[in-house]
Amino acid sequence: MDPIKVIVFKEDYLCIIAGIKEVGADIGEPDCELENPYEFVPQDDDFKGEYKERLVPWKVLKMSSDKKCRIQSDTILTLVDPEPHILQAYNELLSE
Repeated sequence: MDPIKVIVFKEDYLCIIAGIKEVGADIGEPDCELENPYEFVPQDDDFKGEYKERLVPWKVLKMSSDKKCRIQSDTILTLVDPEPHILQAYNELLSE
């Protein structure tokens, strides 16, 4: 399985959690593959619910049955490892 990362995009600071890997591509073509991307739904600081309630399938893939997509790495601001409780919520969603 690909490493699971939290991906923050440059343009709008959108946060996605997904498996990610680098793929070969020509210059200007998408060179990162995301598997099972889920978007973090913004919540108030007072949010007391479970993290599963804050993760929804990425809007881009709601129009498709695909579980993978490619993006250009230059659209990424940063990649970080998810906190254990976020990773657990993500894995629970994938197992449903």
